[in-house]
Amino acid sequence: MCGNLMSGHGITKCTFCGLVQVVPMPSDKEIASFYREDMEHFAPYIDQIEVHREYFRKTLQTVIPDRVGNDRRLLDIGCAMGVFL
Repeated sequence: MCGNLMSGHGITKCTFCGLVQVVPMPSDKEIASFYREDMEHFAPYIDQIEVHREYFRKTLQTVIPDRVGNDRRLLDIGCAMGVFL
């Protein structure tokens, strides 16, 4: 990747499998600090998470097959709470 460091962590890609990861792995404390503000933003939606999951399940079944190639791979950028995953 570009080799730039953010908060002392770099991003590297495995030349064998293509996995991209943060190196060194951030600690649990660093991760909690990074996402703290995001979780406050999503708090009102947590109670409705099953509604969101059902919406995205239907989306996957109806919209995605027409837009994804034969290998059926999809990258969800900005997955927020992860309900689409």
